[in-house]
Amino acid sequence: MATTVPLPGVFARCGALYWNGIMNKEHPMSVITCSRCGGEKEAVTKTAFYRGEVREKLLAHACQDCWGEWMKMQIMLVNEYRLNLMDPSTDDFLNKQVLAFFGIDDNGDVAKVDYVPPQA
Repeated sequence: MATTVPLPGVFARCGALYWNGIMNKEHPMSVITCSRCGGEKEAVTKTAFYRGEVREKLLAHACQDCWGEWMKMQIMLVNEYRLNLMDPSTDDFLNKQVLAFFGIDDNGDVAKVDYVPPQA
């Protein structure tokens, strides 16, 4: 009987939990001033895919509430721009977008998404 082993990081995008524990380390709860909402809130503890300098900036400047908003926005960006999550250029694009979303990096604007939710 053949066993299948998921590739590390394949399901990392869009907040999916995955087994590669290196990128999902929990940090102690800390209160930060969120760069997006300006509130004194609990810092995000898991950044799913993001690593290195981008990850450190997110841990220092992003709150849990705004992180939830980013996860929804990230899904819309992946769908709207038909991003290939296995392509390294997608990583660069989403790294720039998350920093722009949180106002951490002044090098760009958040990409436009034309999604309009249906009227209830």
